Amino acid sequence: MTEPTLQEAMAAFEAGDLDRTFIILNSLMTAGGAGDINVLSLLARTFQKAGMLTEAAEVLERAAQRETPHASAFLLNAMQFYEEAGQREKAFLLSLQLNKVIPEHQDVVYILIKGFLERGEKELVEAHKGRLINSTNPEHLALASRLVGSAELTEDHLTLYKKLYAIAPDQGPILFSLMELAATFHDFDTLNALETRLKGDFAAGSIAIFKGDMPRHSLLWSENEAINRLAENASDMPNKPEGLDMIRRIQGHDWSDRIKVGYVSDDFTDHSPAMNLIRGVLTAHDTDRFDVYLVDATPPEKVGFNNRARYGTIIPIHDLDNTAAARAVSNAGIDILVDLKGYTGGARPGIFNQLAAPVQVSWLGFPGTLVNLDIDYLIGDSIVLPDSSKPHYTEKFCRLPESFMPNDPVRRPLPEPRPRRDLALPESKFVFSAFTPPDKISSEVFGLWISIMKKVPDSVLWMAETSTLARQNLTRFALLQGVMPNRLIFAPNASYEDHLARIQAADLALDTFPYNGQLESSDLIWAGVPVVTRKGQHFASRITESLLNAVGVPELVAADNAGYAELAIALATDRHRLGTIREKLATNRFRAPLFDADRFCRHLEAGFTAMAERAKSGQDPDHIDVPALPARDGSFMPATP
Repeated sequence: MTEPTLQEAMAAFEAGDLDRTFIILNSLMTAGGAGDINVLSLLARTFQKAGMLTEAAEVLERAAQRETPHASAFLLNAMQFYEEAGQREKAFLLSLQLNKVIPEHQDVVYILIKGFLERGEKELVEAHKGRLINSTNPEHLALASRLVGSAELTEDHLTLYKKLYAIAPDQGPILFSLMELAATFHDFDTLNALETRLKGDFAAGSIAIFKGDMPRHSLLWSENEAINRLAENASDMPNKPEGLDMIRRIQGHDWSDRIKVGYVSDDFTDHSPAMNLIRGVLTAHDTDRFDVYLVDATPPEKVGFNNRARYGTIIPIHDLDNTAAARAVSNAGIDILVDLKGYTGGARPGIFNQLAAPVQVSWLGFPGTLVNLDIDYLIGDSIVLPDSSKPHYTEKFCRLPESFMPNDPVRRPLPEPRPRRDLALPESKFVFSAFTPPDKISSEVFGLWISIMKKVPDSVLWMAETSTLARQNLTRFALLQGVMPNRLIFAPNASYEDHLARIQAADLALDTFPYNGQLESSDLIWAGVPVVTRKGQHFASRITESLLNAVGVPELVAADNAGYAELAIALATDRHRLGTIREKLATNRFRAPLFDADRFCRHLEAGFTAMAERAKSGQDPDHIDVPALPARDGSFMPATP
């Protein structure tokens, strides 16, 4: 009887006869073939086909010890089989070995990083996670997305999400994350392609994908309020039970003689930009009619401004979950709970779906509707919230008579201007400025800026420092349009007071859209720098128009894109006209309503009073238009604090 051969074993394997394959291989190994690489390799394949992955991996490890040219390949397969079999410890140990010989292999990097994660080796995860982005495996890319998602945005994020989008083009969260990244790094080709696709989807009635958009991001790319209200992708977005608002309004509540207003924020700090706006309101409240509370989610390490209890009673909620925080609000007897954050970083929107207060309000932090939140009113004005917007909001409008944005003219710094020679700015050229977060610079608006610069050849565009890739993309875009890169000047980061000092060196500021400057526009006007804007179609694109009207310079608001460019060019080429507007801004700083904190607070209190009266009488919320107080006569310049 002849001895079985390896060829017979392979023939049995190919025929799918695994039992005979095992019998032949066992005979071969008994006969001295236990060290034969080919026998071990076929045995591992047979175990794999039989679903015995751990056994297959063990055989491959044994084969790798034979120091053949295929040792790394054997170990790689063994690692993969261990991983698939759930033997993660063994897979991880092999990945450590393989990382020394084939460090760029996708599976080695993936299993290595998973092992570091399971062991809590955060520093090692940080050191290696960028390598995972080179993979093309969707599972690997999903892990990469989770690892880089909370980190500071880098070019790796953009590369990663381009790959994810190619794999899953109909996954909303992936598409909109890619859009956000493309905007941040000014990858206008990618951005324009995605926007074109989405506008086509909406026109065709295909709206499901829009639920994957992030509320703030939706405002950045689309002025269509019907699109904006579809965005529901927020990590902290709660579900709103049906009828929650009715339950809240009929539950018992003890109203006191003074209205108790609670402001919810995580930004009650010295250096918060929002405090430069709202601090004046907090100090101006009529304490005979209102009790003020700071419902404070500020992280302990960021808590700031000394003696902040002078602004109101502190209700600390940073360490409380939403249910406990709402209970603290209710126990304090808050009548009107005001959210100052909306769906932005550090917000606590879930509190508003916990029956916290009889009247619940959104103001200042988010220029749009707050879907899935039990909010009664949104505070705005007739410019940012015209009647045409009502069908697109779940909230009723409380419109203040002059502008929705408060200001603090007492503690807000107004430093002396810095000379251009200290700012690396040309003394003799016309300086356009655009200090704004990078994701607000749409391809549409940057294209307009470049067209303006071409008509004002002796000009430069002064912008905030940004990433290397973003600068490269902006300068490339400008160069292709005939504007040399040296006409784009990028300024380093500066403290708030230093920024207010330097920005006065600009001749004219250019607003962004669809999402206008918020604090950026307020700062420019406060510093006496004219800012050109144009009329918008949603709250976020109407902000600067609201501010300019409230400071008495509506002539800086154009009707459309063409008018925006024409106005900027006209002002840049008519220094006398521009100088007149600058003088008007300086004169109106303490005369027009925009920076009049006391007047603003009286209007806000009138709105709160109307809300409370409706609630106390059992009426449902309805739109409120606060009438304007008689105009002030003369200056309201405050005394030095």
